[in-house]
Amino acid sequence: IELHLKKTQYISMGTITAGVINIILNVIFIPKFGFIAAAYTTLASYFVNMFMHFFVTRFVLKVKLYDDWFMFAAIGVVSAISAVFMSLYSTIIIRYALLVVICLIYVVLNWKTILGALERMKSNKSK
Repeated sequence: IELHLKKTQYISMGTITAGVINIILNVIFIPKFGFIAAAYTTLASYFVNMFMHFFVTRFVLKVKLYDDWFMFAAIGVVSAISAVFMSLYSTIIIRYALLVVICLIYVVLNWKTILGALERMKSNKSK
């Protein structure tokens, strides 16, 4: 949105802020927890960047492109699923079985959409 509206100063602010936060967190946590901390500090800085873009888009530029509730719910669901998969890291069979179950549930819930997309791909391919 910021790029489309030519308000690129907000993009720079978010990126620089997230980068500085990432460096500070790396300096604090990598010596204490090792290289794994780098992944978590990067995740934290990306969340800061995302929330800064959200704040600028919604409250500074006054643009509401997406349903906020859905966006935050999706982030919560993906975060919860990621946490479950991380906790199952050492149990490969359970982890992949759960992945198959989640994929099957997705296919069952979105069967018509998937078939429609496949039909569109097939018709585009034949043109």
